[in-house]
Amino acid sequence: LNKKNTRRMKQFALLCLIVCVAATVPDPSEIYFYFVQQLTSSMCDVGKTCADKILEKGALADGFTIHGLWPNYENGGYPQFCDNSYPYSSKEISSLQSTMKYYWPSLPTGVSDGFWSHEWEKHGTCALKVFSDEPSYFKSVLNLREKVDVKRMLSKAGIVADSKKVYEPQAIADAVKEGMGQPLVISCSTTASGQVQLHEVGLCYSHKMELMDCPKWIMNSQYRNCGSKGVLIPPMPSLVETSSVGSDINLAVEADRAIKTTTADATMYYALAAAAVVSVLAVVAATVVYRRRRAANRPQQEMKSPLVV
Repeated sequence: LNKKNTRRMKQFALLCLIVCVAATVPDPSEIYFYFVQQLTSSMCDVGKTCADKILEKGALADGFTIHGLWPNYENGGYPQFCDNSYPYSSKEISSLQSTMKYYWPSLPTGVSDGFWSHEWEKHGTCALKVFSDEPSYFKSVLNLREKVDVKRMLSKAGIVADSKKVYEPQAIADAVKEGMGQPLVISCSTTASGQVQLHEVGLCYSHKMELMDCPKWIMNSQYRNCGSKGVLIPPMPSLVETSSVGSDINLAVEADRAIKTTTADATMYYALAAAAVVSVLAVVAATVVYRRRRAANRPQQEMKSPLVV
């Protein structure tokens, strides 16, 4: 085999390995779980729109909501999309959905079903040897969220949402360690104004769903993207208090405004198009008249000459 063919065979073998791993549900002894929650106010710092959407869907508007429970390998990496024969089914978790909409909403869209589908098919199917089915997976994650109330533990340590006060990442992690017995893994994000804010928090669990030390490769970046100048825990963007009737009226006003704007735009478009057509017709008519007059004034012998095409 030449070098080119050898290289192609290696690439094919690597691709096959990746596909085979992705399509295999790992043995429970090979994995641990990383449980991640996200701070609602950080996810919704774009403003009132996000806040309104999640409130309308009945979601937790102040605190930490679930991002996911993800199987991971001890040495790094993770399995994904392990069993495409078991696609997400909204009907299977119908009895859980009211609780999931509160603790596990999609931020900032408010459309959670697609989010849950992604979490199940990418991560949940790789835990089918730990959780027997889709409902067991989601129910277990909800039970974890009930046990791991990060906001309550932070509040107990005097760490609360504030638009100006910043906290050391270690203080945040220690507050949860005091309540859970294990240090918290923290991820931060930076706002458009350059302010570093708490974004997500994570804890590690064994395949038996027992709290455990996170692997070294995770703890080596325990305060990911958090910098050294302190971390803000932003309060939820202010909300406009309106009744459902008021909301309906506002929606109707906005819809009417949109219709009027669209109608006005369409009217202007058609007026311009009509004017353009009239102009073209006028030019054509003038050209026809001009040619007829010119033809009438030509000498007789010129008129008998053949047409040039």
